[in-house]
Amino acid sequence: MLRVAAPDHLSVSEMAWTFNWLPLGGFVKMVGEEDPGAVGSLASKSAPARILVLVAGAAVNAVIPIILFTALLMIPQKQSVGDVTVTGVYPGSPAESAGLRVGDRILEVDGRPIRSVIDLQRAITIRLGGESTWLVRPGIPDPSPIPGGPEYQYIEGRDRTVTVAPRWKVPVRDVVSEVTDDENQLLLARARLLDPTVGVSNSLRVVAVARDTLHEISLEDARRLDAGTQLGDVLQVVGTVTEPAAEISLAQARRHNFSLGIATQVHDGAVGIQIRTENRRMESFSDGPWTAFTGSFRELRDLLLLTKNSITGMIVSSNNPQLSGPATVGPIGIGQITGEIATAEAPLSAKITTFVVLAASLSVSLAIINIMPLPGLDGGRLLFVLVEVARGGRRISPRREGLVHIVGIAVLLSLMALVSVQDLLRIFRGESFF
Repeated sequence: MLRVAAPDHLSVSEMAWTFNWLPLGGFVKMVGEEDPGAVGSLASKSAPARILVLVAGAAVNAVIPIILFTALLMIPQKQSVGDVTVTGVYPGSPAESAGLRVGDRILEVDGRPIRSVIDLQRAITIRLGGESTWLVRPGIPDPSPIPGGPEYQYIEGRDRTVTVAPRWKVPVRDVVSEVTDDENQLLLARARLLDPTVGVSNSLRVVAVARDTLHEISLEDARRLDAGTQLGDVLQVVGTVTEPAAEISLAQARRHNFSLGIATQVHDGAVGIQIRTENRRMESFSDGPWTAFTGSFRELRDLLLLTKNSITGMIVSSNNPQLSGPATVGPIGIGQITGEIATAEAPLSAKITTFVVLAASLSVSLAIINIMPLPGLDGGRLLFVLVEVARGGRRISPRREGLVHIVGIAVLLSLMALVSVQDLLRIFRGESFF
């Protein structure tokens, strides 16, 4: 049965659907949520019935990720995989303390097979602040390697287990030509072994005659690169030049002074290793229904742990690159994310995977927030029911409860407005999520 009840809403089977000026999302409001005197009201039902209704929304939001992940794991997908190998170990890092060495091939982390850099990053981020067990296969240096061939040989059965403790706060060291502070500086030669693009300086000022070739370049030499260069211009060292009047390629910069680089600092990372993927190949995989269903719980657990660590990282002021990005995102930010995913230069399967993970993340977030004892949300109403049960069935005044929920909703809308302003500012600044 459909009828127009008023200009701003219509009624379908005794349910009113409203159209609001502010598009703040959908919501459901039941008759008499606080007033037990209303006919057929929620508040007139028994405490167990009200608890069941109030928990149902968060429960559905918690179940949706299981359905999404199960479907995703069943869809055949192609993935780039290979052998993840350690190419550098930072001094004083958890990796060095654990005994990891250059050439070690990472097979598993906490029982998870490691077949790509993404697998390793995820496994490390989940265990931030704790300890993880790594299964590695030592690399045996080849005394006479074939030009262009592998530097290390690997023998099955010689695998070893190490315990690594990923850290929240990542050391950032300045690259220098002479070390005066062992904790905050790294010698250029040592830094280049870890990151070949770093240098003692990463920019050059155009001057008439260059006396300090580490920080200056003569106008004559600069104009050989770009005729429009002027005195006083600063050339930034970059990998690929897109603005010749303001940039200089790494190769050209090192012809001028070999100590120049793209960056002047080295970030150790959570465990302190440099890695690369060897023997790359594309593999297609999909799980059967039962394996996908059980695997969906693992994916959900990982998602919850990553969310927890993201919040914890914000609290402890972590500078881990894996936790970078905005701490809060509103509807406008979600729109920006989906737009960037849709227009990204990536295979359709990768976009679908990203959309599913995003949808699952949003659903889990809604489940957690909605069940929290916040006034105005289901968790806040649930708290009043539990207080009523604890008081032997004596209710808190509907008027007082309604006032608490109104204040709570006002606070939540204010927070949403602040987050939306943040999202708009990010868009105006041209910042991207990826």
